[in-house]
Amino acid sequence: MITREADYALRVVLRLATVPEGQSLSTAALAEEMFIPYRFLRRIVRKLCDAGLVGSVRGKSGGIHLLETPANISVHDILAIFDPRSLLFNSCYDNNCCCPRKGGCSVHHMLDPVQKLLNERLQSINFAALSVR
Repeated sequence: MITREADYALRVVLRLATVPEGQSLSTAALAEEMFIPYRFLRRIVRKLCDAGLVGSVRGKSGGIHLLETPANISVHDILAIFDPRSLLFNSCYDNNCCCPRKGGCSVHHMLDPVQKLLNERLQSINFAALSVR
C-alpha cells in the first residue's frame, strides 16, 4: 500500500499533466480542487520541484507546472520520490538491506522476476497515457 503523500503526489502530477503547456495552476486552487490540505500540498510540490519535475512561478498569476512532458514521467518516478519502499516486493530488494542470505536465497531468486515485472510495469505507465482517461 502506498502512502497518502504518494497518492496525492500521483494525483497532483496527473492533474498538472492536463494543464496546457505554458500555463500554471495555483497551489491554492489545486489544494481546494483536490481536497488536499494546503500545507501538505506545499510539501509535495517542494519535493516535486527538488526532483526537477515541477516548476513554480511566484506572484499573483503564478503557480506550478510540469517541467517534463507527461510522457516522460512514470508512476515509478513519482513512487521513487515519495514512497520508495512501495516499489520493493520484498525488503531484500532494498539496496540498504543487510540480509546475510541475499546472494544465495531461493526466495529472493523466486521473487526476482516478480520484482522486475513490477518495476517494468510501473515504469511503463506514464502520465500522458493516464491523462487521456
